[in-house]
Amino acid sequence: MNFLNVIADLAVTTLQSAGVTGQIERSRFTPHNAQHYPLILVYCRKDVGNTPGSARVHTPQFNHTTTLAISVFEIGDSGSAIETSLLARGQSIADALLTNRDFVDTFEGVSAMRTDIVVPDDAEELIAQLVLEFDLLHATDFIPVMPVDDFTEMRVDAQNKPDAPKPGARITPPQS
Repeated sequence: MNFLNVIADLAVTTLQSAGVTGQIERSRFTPHNAQHYPLILVYCRKDVGNTPGSARVHTPQFNHTTTLAISVFEIGDSGSAIETSLLARGQSIADALLTNRDFVDTFEGVSAMRTDIVVPDDAEELIAQLVLEFDLLHATDFIPVMPVDDFTEMRVDAQNKPDAPKPGARITPPQS
């Protein structure tokens, strides 16, 4: 599912080019070392692909909802200062992504945005995490590959009146 990495890489590039401050990485793994904060981790948390219509009628196609997650970690001296900083950084991230035409035009739509602040119970320092999630809509098609050797000829006819000449075409691919 390489497209998940492509989406996360696009988000990282968009955030960096917009000048969002903090160390931005495409990863879901949180380093447990205070020198890495403030830290912004970008990853695709979940992807659900559903077939439009009947799966029995056509080549495999999927309408995807991919959840892009962005986790922002900060350490500070007071809870209110950390929360204020996290919310401001979260707003700058949302602005950077959702106002960037190249990012937004990559998808058919953005169907949801969620925000949550998480404070670990066992932290030795005052640390908090802001989690932003964007549900991105896009589609994929998996077109079966037909070996050229198996394809010798194709004829296309148009339906016409019974006594009329039958227009059509014959296609013969080059043989290797």
